[in-house]
Amino acid sequence: MVSSSLGTSLLVGPMMVTAVPQHVHADEQGSQTVADPQAFIDQIGWSASEVAASNDLYASVMIAQALLESAYGTSGLASAPNYNLFGVKGSYNGQVVYMATKEYVTDNG
Repeated sequence: MVSSSLGTSLLVGPMMVTAVPQHVHADEQGSQTVADPQAFIDQIGWSASEVAASNDLYASVMIAQALLESAYGTSGLASAPNYNLFGVKGSYNGQVVYMATKEYVTDNG
């Protein structure tokens, strides 16, 4: 287990809310090999509840988004050393990771 200080940013309407937990425990044994929604919810539920309670948000929505974006925590982006459960794109202090993504665009024209 590894402890580090990480932040979670959520875009809520026109404002950005950033929550920084004291410690985040990450399992560096590798990503899950079987997509088990309940196991993933059990793993992240307490963190989502803490962030939600501190920021007037719904933990269920954060968990649902993490389930969707990270393929139940099994995606390469969700695994060590990235731990990106929400598919957030960008860079931080010049640190980036390049990964293939699948984006869907609807052409209504």
